[in-house]
Amino acid sequence: MKFRVVIVLFFIIHLIPYSVFSDPAEQTPISLEVTYPENQVKGTTGYFDLMVDPGDEQVLELEVTNNLENEITIMMESANAYTHPSGGITYGQDIQSPNMTLLDDGIRLSDFMTVPQEVQLDPLSTETVSFEISVPELDGGTLLGAIRVIIPSQEDDDFEELGEDEAQFIIDTETVYTIATQLNLPEEVDSNLTIGETDFTTDTGNVYVELINDAHKLQDGVHGEYFVSNENGEELFDGEFGRLLMAPKSQVRHVFPWDYEAIEEGTYTVDIQATADNQEELSVTRNFTIGGEDIEEYVERTDHPVNVQLNQGMPVWGWILIILLAGGVFYFLGRRRG
Repeated sequence: MKFRVVIVLFFIIHLIPYSVFSDPAEQTPISLEVTYPENQVKGTTGYFDLMVDPGDEQVLELEVTNNLENEITIMMESANAYTHPSGGITYGQDIQSPNMTLLDDGIRLSDFMTVPQEVQLDPLSTETVSFEISVPELDGGTLLGAIRVIIPSQEDDDFEELGEDEAQFIIDTETVYTIATQLNLPEEVDSNLTIGETDFTTDTGNVYVELINDAHKLQDGVHGEYFVSNENGEELFDGEFGRLLMAPKSQVRHVFPWDYEAIEEGTYTVDIQATADNQEELSVTRNFTIGGEDIEEYVERTDHPVNVQLNQGMPVWGWILIILLAGGVFYFLGRRRG
């Protein structure tokens, strides 16, 4: 039997706020250079940061250079902005994850972008690639998306033939460059940070809180503190989180560690104080329950020894002891009546 295992590595270079371009001297497959339009925000470099009006039609350009001595074909796609659970921005067309989602009433900028699907680059050549954005009819706020430039993995078909029961490992690499595109509409909008549910996660044995940026605004400075208590009102642990950057109209499950000596069944209370820049502090109380199944699933998934206490009711030996004592009492009473 022959085995052929393909390992795909994704090298992602985010050209987003707070990041930089690749250096051609490092012999990356391609180099990208943004051609800034007249409505680019002064002083902003590395990505598109545009002042726009509702209904505008915007044409943007990238200079793409092939640094290799062979012809390559790059793929391109539009993407939406999500808040990463660690507190930053990540991009994808349609990320399916309960940990980071977009609100149903939010504008997905990828739906308003027209991008060429693929571009062929001659060896050591430079091409100007254009794409278009139709600015949505929205009076104010900020819209955030991205252009993703992808160099598909190149699997070598000329591989060595192996014998029976031998495995062959082929490493494919896919490189993704991400160029953020931020649209700033004329009117500013107010911050609208809200807090959703909290719960215990069996993946990591921690607790998450849902943070919701319910505004078309790139929300900076999200931070706060939390206090976790048991059902007896005893405070078990506390901590702080932030400062987080949240994508417009996004929701994220931000995880904080279970910082107590034991994980026990029961109902817990989380008191949370949180705020964002230019918004008054929020103060909410949320409850969550840890069941025996949750603890068992966590231990099974992680193979991690923990100090757990399961409320499994009276043990068998307890019931036996009670029966023996009751039998002894009845026997004693019976003898006295006799």
